[in-house]
Amino acid sequence: MSVARFNMKTRVAIWKANDRKCFFCSEPIEFRNLEIDHVIPESIVPSQLTGLLARLKLAPDFDLNTTNNLVPTHHDCNRRKRDVLLEDNATLFFLNMWAQKQDRIRHESEKHAKAASHDKHLIAISRFIEKGELTKNEVLQFLSTIRLAQKPAPVDPLVVTFGTNVTELLATKSLPIAARSDYVNACDWLENDLLFKISGTLPVLAHRTEASGRNGETLSVRIAFWNLDLDRLDNLEIPHWSILEIAQFSELYGTNADDLLPKAVVKAHANVVADPWDTVFGVGRCPRCGSQKLMRSSATDHQHDETYHTITCEECGWLEWTQ
Repeated sequence: MSVARFNMKTRVAIWKANDRKCFFCSEPIEFRNLEIDHVIPESIVPSQLTGLLARLKLAPDFDLNTTNNLVPTHHDCNRRKRDVLLEDNATLFFLNMWAQKQDRIRHESEKHAKAASHDKHLIAISRFIEKGELTKNEVLQFLSTIRLAQKPAPVDPLVVTFGTNVTELLATKSLPIAARSDYVNACDWLENDLLFKISGTLPVLAHRTEASGRNGETLSVRIAFWNLDLDRLDNLEIPHWSILEIAQFSELYGTNADDLLPKAVVKAHANVVADPWDTVFGVGRCPRCGSQKLMRSSATDHQHDETYHTITCEECGWLEWTQ
């Protein structure tokens, strides 16, 4: 059994490289049941490892915690193997068989690393904008200089399926009192809480791909993420939820997400602009330029007993009014 912890990117790459199947029994593994095991146990004593590597003609610096020695397994298969060191022939056979998957692991890792790089740079840009060091006009000016490919490839977001057992949470009274009245109310609360925490913790473009799955006992929610650094999922504090599945949008739906992307952009725009404390207009940023420099005013027409409210952006001149 593994004692070391592996980041989300490594776990997903190993899992996908073996077609989401257990290395030992070849049966499919759901992501929530995935465990990572060592072919050569990490508990092996150094002197025993030195002799084993020499007999198998492996490099003396062979690292037990690299993907060459890490395989995807079911929980039960992992438990049965435990820290058992297999016979030399069996160990060499498994290592050679797994060596054939290393190119796929690298491919998956590079794909997720690219998304993580985009994630990092996009966050850096957003922080410049928030500090007022980079304006929307400067961003647009820069974008206008970029030459687009003649036929850009469709963007294939990562879809993460979150799931929870609602009846179990209700039975154990694990939810706040306001969410405990019944299954439907609990689902609504859990779903809203999940979306709220994701929007606050993961500064990436995201959008639900379909209605939540509700069967009277459990609840599942599928969310597409663009340029998500998978390791951020490890830091997402959602105690009531577990990750059931991770897959590309095209794998799940057999098509691209071009129609979903504009919806995600509009939703993200709404989240940035919206301010629940502004009871008149409901905005905290200018919907045109994103500035927070908003001037609000009100005037009352006593003759007709009507009050007029206006809001103006001091930066770009956007104006809205209501009564």
